[in-house]
Amino acid sequence: MSSSFKIINASAGSGKTFSLVQNILKELFNGGDDSYKKILALTFTNNAANEMKKRILDELMLISEDITSSKIFSLLKKDLNISSSEARVKAKRIADKILHNFSFFQVSTIDKFNHKIIRAFSQDLSLSGDFDLIIDQDEFKEQLINEFLDQVDETTFLSQVLTNFSLEKIEDNNSWDINYDLLDLMKIMLSESNIEITSEAEKLESKSFLEFKKYITKKISDLRKSLIDKAKELSDLSDKTFRDLKPFPYDALPKFLNNIINNEIDKKNVEAILKRVENNTLLKKEFIDQNTDFLEESNSVVLKLISKINKLFVYDSIRKNNTQNHIIQEIKTFSTKFQRDNNILLISEFNSLISENIADQPAPYIYEKLGTRFKNYFIDEFQDTSKLQWKNVIPLTSHAIEGMEENDSSGSLFLVGDPKQSLYRWRGADPEIFKKIINKKTPFYIEPNIETLEDNFRSCEEIVKFNNSFFSFIKKNIQLKEAQETFSSFVQNQIKSSPGLVSISFLEYSPKDNHYETSTCEHVLQIILKKKKEKVNLSDIAILLRSNDECGLISTFLLENNINVTSEEMLSIESSEEVVFLINLLKLKKNFDSKRLKLELLKFLSSFEKQLSTHDYIEINLEQHIDLIFKNHLKLSFSKFKKLDLYDSVEYVVNNTKFFKNKLVYIQALLDLILD
Repeated sequence: MSSSFKIINASAGSGKTFSLVQNILKELFNGGDDSYKKILALTFTNNAANEMKKRILDELMLISEDITSSKIFSLLKKDLNISSSEARVKAKRIADKILHNFSFFQVSTIDKFNHKIIRAFSQDLSLSGDFDLIIDQDEFKEQLINEFLDQVDETTFLSQVLTNFSLEKIEDNNSWDINYDLLDLMKIMLSESNIEITSEAEKLESKSFLEFKKYITKKISDLRKSLIDKAKELSDLSDKTFRDLKPFPYDALPKFLNNIINNEIDKKNVEAILKRVENNTLLKKEFIDQNTDFLEESNSVVLKLISKINKLFVYDSIRKNNTQNHIIQEIKTFSTKFQRDNNILLISEFNSLISENIADQPAPYIYEKLGTRFKNYFIDEFQDTSKLQWKNVIPLTSHAIEGMEENDSSGSLFLVGDPKQSLYRWRGADPEIFKKIINKKTPFYIEPNIETLEDNFRSCEEIVKFNNSFFSFIKKNIQLKEAQETFSSFVQNQIKSSPGLVSISFLEYSPKDNHYETSTCEHVLQIILKKKKEKVNLSDIAILLRSNDECGLISTFLLENNINVTSEEMLSIESSEEVVFLINLLKLKKNFDSKRLKLELLKFLSSFEKQLSTHDYIEINLEQHIDLIFKNHLKLSFSKFKKLDLYDSVEYVVNNTKFFKNKLVYIQALLDLILD
């Protein structure tokens, strides 16, 4: 079995980075002094790439200075035809060469490598060689949607589609404002998970679009009429059978029928009435025996109604998707033109551009364009690779391990991952690729050498035991093929001797108030206070939460209770809408007539307005003088605010309004920044 294609299935804490560094060093020692130029190591974050670079260089320096302390070299020694003294000299030589030619040391993110490829092929792709790369797509999306709407001519078919889209939203009891919907559609368009779907979907011409819409609308209308007629028939039969009696538990059937008649059908109501039919609880127990004919008839009619309702949901979904697909295709066309006209390229376009235009090119031609030829490939966190990313890498890796050229040895491909740790599904990650490769379904002729790392060097005994039990439970109770494959290798051996602790607490949840949030905050505080009594340093305590808002909530609560907190959210204050609002207020001191600043100000304030939509709120107040906006909406004096220095201005707004109660951690970070 060839070792040129190797896979490491590595669960958390099993030493995957150690294994990566070990195998990269093996290639460095087995190759010439410039062999580092032939290595490409790819991972998913800048931090991971920087850590890997540092680990490689640190290990080279350790081998050159104190080889007996290098655990990696002690493991490598049996596979290397080199003495310890030769290894010390070579390690120093390689480290020096890397440091003097650092740009040739290719340990980077997949996005950076793709960027390099696109730069190399910019002319072939009809791109300017100096295009600007857009990484922050959120800001771009808003700008593009605004430009997209501005260029719509009222006489065009697109204008008609957008108008009808707005009217359909009103019919569904939603706001007529389509800006947020267009942003959501653009998010769908830019997601790699949806590229295949959106690229295959075709935009209907105006005539076909209208004919199809007419057909779907008629289907929906006919279904609704049929539903109403049938519901009225059953309602009349019910009234005739029971007159003034109350035979229905919670009036479930009459409510269901009335909802149909009033065109207020809800999926929850449908599910609830179906359960009653299945459980024979459509009638109260005391009415069942005397009304078997009615029960049989009503059950039959309800099932027919549900069947028609499901059809109605499908047709309604098709109607909405038809409109949204047309809009997506229009935005897609406009986005391509907008990027070209402004000499920019979205980072989300990388994989599809390479897949469509470059991936099928011969590997030597790609290498020629890149100006370098890679021989050994290392891919970290492979479970987070997307279909397009993998497709784009296959030609180069295939050439390395299968296409051995004259006077040259074969290259290698080294993949490390763990399907259980796939985190990037939201951006197209497909752990199924890794699972297929583990099962030896690969695009290469060479079979992989697969190794599973079973020792956990990171976690304490109780944590390893808990994970083993938890994953065993999942595998046993979730009888899905995907789950079985994902948890096929989950049992780990603990290496650490310390016991550790796993504790799980359940808190009551009530959606009606903030009881759950308060209980959570207090519970976290009690745990921290208990650990402080046990002489645990605060710096050794980490709190993980699901969202940035929750991080802010917990951080603020702990600060209020004299627990010092360091949070990434505090370090990225620009992510806080409240901080951005305060900064815009400060900008108004010098430019109080700025419509853009007033627009941003009102957009923030509109989120606290319950009577008006965002659009209406802004439209009514945008032309007001800033003095009136301060007076009417903030209950503050702009003239007083204007005279204060930056620090006091922020305190004046924060202390006299109610917008910042749960965001004090961000506000404190802003005030600290002003003082600095």
